Amino acid sequence: GYSIELNAVESIIMKYTKIKSCVCILSNDDLLDKRLVGFIVLDEQLDEKFLKNLKIFLKDEMPSYMIPSLFVQVKAIPIHPISGKT
Repeated sequence: GYSIELNAVESIIMKYTKIKSCVCILSNDDLLDKRLVGFIVLDEQLDEKFLKNLKIFLKDEMPSYMIPSLFVQVKAIPIHPISGKT
């Protein structure tokens, strides 16, 4: 398997225009299948054109195994009230 630093993936995604915030997680769909999911905050609606352009940008910035297979638009990234971390 590959070693993926989630903070590094998030930093690269944050370079893309219009993304206000991002958190990535490793999701276990079942015992064998794991995938990277990116939760992003945008000012506009997430659509196919935006996703296509984002993936083109990311392919130039990182190896394909580091690109999240799913992006989910959220209104905000929750911050832990005590630690201040996501």
